[in-house]
This record gives sequence, C-alpha cells and structure tokens, in this order.
Amino acid sequence: MIAIEMKGRLGNQMFRYACARKLQIERGGGDELVLGFSSMRGLDPAQGWKDSLQDFNTAPYRSSDRKIAYSEGSLAQSLALKAYYFDAKVLRKTQDRLLFLSRQQQWAPLFTRLGMVVSDNNDFLPDLSSKKDIILDGLFENTRFFDSIRPRLLEEFTPKHSPLPANAQLLERIQSTESVCISFRRGDFISNAGYKNIFDVCGPDYYRKAVEEIRSRVKDPVFFLFSDEIDWVIENVRIDGECHYESGTDPQWEKLRLMSSCRHFIIPNSTFAWWAQYLGTAPDKTVVAPSRWYNDSRPAFLLTDNMIKIEV
Repeated sequence: MIAIEMKGRLGNQMFRYACARKLQIERGGGDELVLGFSSMRGLDPAQGWKDSLQDFNTAPYRSSDRKIAYSEGSLAQSLALKAYYFDAKVLRKTQDRLLFLSRQQQWAPLFTRLGMVVSDNNDFLPDLSSKKDIILDGLFENTRFFDSIRPRLLEEFTPKHSPLPANAQLLERIQSTESVCISFRRGDFISNAGYKNIFDVCGPDYYRKAVEEIRSRVKDPVFFLFSDEIDWVIENVRIDGECHYESGTDPQWEKLRLMSSCRHFIIPNSTFAWWAQYLGTAPDKTVVAPSRWYNDSRPAFLLTDNMIKIEV
C-alpha cells in the first residue's frame, strides 16, 4: 500500500498523486494507492476543496475521508506521526520556518525506517523500496519526484470528460495558432495577508516583461488569458494584439485542458499554472516564469532549467 495525505486544490493534489504514482510504478504497480482527503472536511467543494483528481484518467485509487496517518498506517507509524504532529503544532506557533524544517529533518531517519516521508522541504525522497506499506505527507513540489514517469502523467492527467461545446471555438483557436497561455493567480494570494506576504510575487511589471520576452521569441503570438478572477484581468490587463479570455466559469478539468493545449506559457508562481505548462507538449514551447517562487528565502524547485526567468 502507498497512502498519501492530499491537501490543497487541484494543482497541489497533482504533485502528491504524481509522487505516489511514481513510487507505485517503481515498485511494480501492485501496491494499492490510497489518497486521504480529510483536510477537505468542512471546506467548500465549489471552491476546489474536494477530490479533484476524480475528473482525470488517473490510475485506480481508494479515496478516504479519514486521516491517512491514523487510518491506514501500522501502530508504529501511527504513534510516530501522532508524536510528530504534536511537535509540529508547537513549532508552527513560533513561525520559524527554518526551525520547523530542521525539526522535520531530525524526524526523517525514524520515518524512513518506518516507511514514511513527512516533508515540506521538497528536496529529498529516501529509498522506500523495501518497505511494505508507505505513508506520505508533504508537498512533493519537485520534478525529481515524478519526471521519469512524465509520459504516463500526460495520459493520466487528461480529463475524463469531453471538451465543453461552449469552448469549441476557443480550443480550436488555441490549437491552430502560436497560442500563449497567460495565467494570473489572485484569490487568497491577494486577500489573505499571510499568503500575500509569501506569494505576492508577479506584479504588472513581470507580465509586461514576460509578454515582451514572448514577442521576441514567438512569431505572431496569440494570447489566451486565464485567471481565478477573470473579471479583474479583463478590467485591468491590456496586451496589444489578439487576446482571448477564458470565461472564468469552467470547471478546473476544462480550464486545465485549455491551458495545457497552448503552445507557449507565461506563468505566475501557481501550482495550477505550473501543471498547465508541464502538460503542454508543443516541441518548441517557450515557458516564461518569475525568477523566484516565494518572497522569502526558501528554494524554488519548480523553476526548472527549461524556463526563461524574469527578474522579480
């Protein structure tokens, strides 16, 4: 069995699934895959707080609404995680991220012996090949955790549903032009003061420079704009040339299909936008990204070598 705690919305869920799926494949594919969605209890499904992977052609998995650490693990795993979560709760109150990550590293040897990975640092994944049952809880936002199975992920992260008829003309235009997906991440990056301090990275100057970079590399680009607040984008963003706007009412699986169908990408520090460019298969695709993912000193493993970075 490989069981993983699922947190966040679709973009975050995809990272967790991709890591667990790679482990499953490397171990021969026989392990049951269990995804735990207990963190979604009490949150609004209409805002994306749900099992969003059910709309994609993923490998079979069992979905659980109980905390994986306690419902699926062995007694030793459960006791270790209860102790760790208590420790982590105390440490988080200090708001000292470096101390928190240092303590995670201190727990790591015990977790590895027990067949577990609990990490928010995105920089390591120990060898768990000899472990019978694996428990995962972390961000796993690093291509090293799943890039070797990218062809499989391209298939499994396609929507189960047919394209919406209302988007037929938009999708045709995306597929027939030098389409450039421009994504604007707002929402709680702007409204939540804590998130804003960490994630408010991509301002108007970033997008202006990113568009200039695309124009210098792509002949006759056509821009397709996507956002969780598309009305704000329509009112506040001006780009010369042919532009199209996604309606803002599409389900996430449809929006991801439209975005990933583009040939080129301008992305913010958004996991959803990151997956759109990763799933894009144009052989000559250009991906423009900000030079940093966070406003603090943590490393940005999602800013890969193939991306053109704009200083922010």
